Amino acid sequence: MLATLVLLAMPTSAVTQTTALECVPPAPPLMGYDEAMLQEYRDEIGLEYSDYFTLAGQYLRCLEAAKVSFEAEIRSAIEAYNQIAASSAN
Repeated sequence: MLATLVLLAMPTSAVTQTTALECVPPAPPLMGYDEAMLQEYRDEIGLEYSDYFTLAGQYLRCLEAAKVSFEAEIRSAIEAYNQIAASSAN
């Protein structure tokens, strides 16, 4: 019940912010190509790695946004708890 009250008291933006569950890590590119494959598919392999690094950066930014959102949620919970504790002390 208390968790529901805290959730309802939170601003809508805090409820809809990024969570770590929304962050999906990219699959790493294949590794260990033999020399013949490297020679024949060098450009395609390079693009695959480039795409991976781009997606890895997006994943890390998503995790950072989730961290920031969760820290805000924790601060809101602490504030709500402090209000409850202060009102029950009176």
